[in-house]
Amino acid sequence: MVETREQQLRGTLKRLVALHAAEMSLLEESIAILQSELEALSRPKQPVGQTEVQPIDPNLPTIDRSVMCVVYRGQSCFLGNTLMLKFLERLARRPNRYVSYDTLLSEVWNSIREHSSVRSVVKELRAKLRAAGMSRLSDAIDGHVSGHYGLMLDRTK
Repeated sequence: MVETREQQLRGTLKRLVALHAAEMSLLEESIAILQSELEALSRPKQPVGQTEVQPIDPNLPTIDRSVMCVVYRGQSCFLGNTLMLKFLERLARRPNRYVSYDTLLSEVWNSIREHSSVRSVVKELRAKLRAAGMSRLSDAIDGHVSGHYGLMLDRTK
């Protein structure tokens, strides 16, 4: 079958749009990583061996920034200095409460992004937590309320 010139141009345009979207995603992730690194450099240094304050409730996840991981019910998962870590840290600050996409984008991404950015990080975070044997924590990341996510731990006890 011979393509018309219009079909060729439409195909080329589609490929360019897809390539642009992929490159923008990589660029946004790189910018977020660099911003996180800059924030980390501006924070006061902790003495070696000292970690974040442990939560009062052992059923709450702890974000240990000294090793860039989440600790939950005796298990840990390395997340690195990523949006996943910042996202989970934000939800863990107020468990069992929903946070709007706009608030998450403002506080985690520090910029305006599409709501799909939030969903993409959640998908990646859930997969990483499940791979680390932390399915309970993964399942607690709830997006059932339209336009919101919450860390709903009460139902996973």
